[in-house]
Amino acid sequence: MLSLAVILSSVLVTAATVQWMIAYLFSAEFNKKESIRDQTQGPRVAVIMCVRGCDPSLRESLISLLRQDYDNYEIRLVVDSQFDVAWTVAHQVKQQFDREGRLTIIELCNRADTCGLKCSALIQGIKAISSEVKYIALTDSDVSTHSKWICDLVGPMEKDSDIGLVMGGQWFEPPAGSTWGALVRSAWNAGALVPTIYFNNPWAGSLAMRLDDVIEHGFIEIWQRSMVDDGPLKELVLKAGRKIHFAPSLIMINKENCTFEYANRWVTRMLTWSRLYEPTFFLSAIHAIFSNTVMISLFAILGVSLGRANGLEAIVSAAGLILSGILSVAAYLLSRNVVKRSCDLSNRTLPSMTVIRLIKLFFAVPLTQWVYLTSCLQSCFIRQIMWREIRYHVRNKNEVQMIAYAPLRQTQKEIDAQISI
Repeated sequence: MLSLAVILSSVLVTAATVQWMIAYLFSAEFNKKESIRDQTQGPRVAVIMCVRGCDPSLRESLISLLRQDYDNYEIRLVVDSQFDVAWTVAHQVKQQFDREGRLTIIELCNRADTCGLKCSALIQGIKAISSEVKYIALTDSDVSTHSKWICDLVGPMEKDSDIGLVMGGQWFEPPAGSTWGALVRSAWNAGALVPTIYFNNPWAGSLAMRLDDVIEHGFIEIWQRSMVDDGPLKELVLKAGRKIHFAPSLIMINKENCTFEYANRWVTRMLTWSRLYEPTFFLSAIHAIFSNTVMISLFAILGVSLGRANGLEAIVSAAGLILSGILSVAAYLLSRNVVKRSCDLSNRTLPSMTVIRLIKLFFAVPLTQWVYLTSCLQSCFIRQIMWREIRYHVRNKNEVQMIAYAPLRQTQKEIDAQISI
């Protein structure tokens, strides 16, 4: 068993080293990128946000959109229902901060049962924009945009007519005293950030498109039978003969907490979207199965060795697990440095990393790997998805059925908890 422990430890450490090297190369390449910013004057932009439920960051998110350093834009907020708490919060923000009348709040009325609720809201939002709009920008209610956000979205498309979509990325920064669920979500997403940007997989929390492309190339028709809004975008933009551009300052930061159960569901949902819309999903599946097989085997050897009082076997297996964990945390920090530079480009700040957080991240690594494996396996076979208390039956990327609809009900306790919904 000693030989097996040596082999598995070597494989696990090698895999972690490769992960670190990829993160290092990604970080080095990212540092060369610059934002292409236009002036505060420019073509008309419509910002569309689709909301179901009151995210902890909703108020801050809406206020940040009203404080953009860009003159020619409008905001269309599509709220799931007037009974939704978000409806009240949005009207409060509009009354207090919307001095120029940019924010229009719309109740979602046309809920198709052949697509995700967010797609229905997006389609209704597009139909409500003014006629002079040239670009559509999308963002989510769980992030806060910086003041140059619209400038950074519009700039590349104004400079290069071949660019049809400008995108950013998503980062989860757990708050102080965060739960294990928040750490797991952050650790898994840190690893996912690299391929997301490398393969130009759009994320609807921070992107912009040309309205002409949306109308002329059938984006709306695809959304009418799609589970998510961003999943089909890469294929649609490329078919329209356009390029996708990643802007380094457009990485958005989610600072919410979440439970471990929520993190598990969230990762499963993300991997399900990947299975439906990304041809590279099989790489995730292979990686999840391989890395977990090695890790679990080493834990098993460690347990048996301790039971048999075989010190050398225990030391070898423990050394492999510890070293791979350290390398995984180092890769996480490299990805976080990418986010830090994104913040520097847009006058934002990222909290300092504490020793306690580093220690917790180290212990979160095997937990994250386990969630990665179980979520990946679930996503391969799952056909029903629960998303914000709505159940969907998903046969494939073009066959979706919303099984039942009801407004999202939230208690004040749930809203005050500052936990992702």
